[in-house]
Amino acid sequence: DEADEYLASALEALQSLFGDDNMQVATVQEYLGDLAMKQNNLQEAENSYKRAAIIIEDILGKENPRYTELLSKRGRIARKQKTKIEPKSHAVIATISIDFAHDFMAGIDQAIDR
Repeated sequence: DEADEYLASALEALQSLFGDDNMQVATVQEYLGDLAMKQNNLQEAENSYKRAAIIIEDILGKENPRYTELLSKRGRIARKQKTKIEPKSHAVIATISIDFAHDFMAGIDQAIDR
């Protein structure tokens, strides 16, 4: 929480001094994204990395290594979000699978009885 507050204050100060299109602002945005990742706040991390990437692209271009690193970080977030399944979902999937297995076996039993 203390790091969050410190970085948020630093971001506000930098934005008021230099505006949004500044490498220092991009760096703090990236740090905020890193912190959000450590806290497993994927949406906040995605937002911070996106803002940092936009600034870096505007200033340094798409070929810059920092820009490509931010794209890579955003890709990791997308993969985590895609594979993230809530425990409740596991129970639903298991129930559906068991129901399907029972129906399937009942169908086989009927076919054998014929």
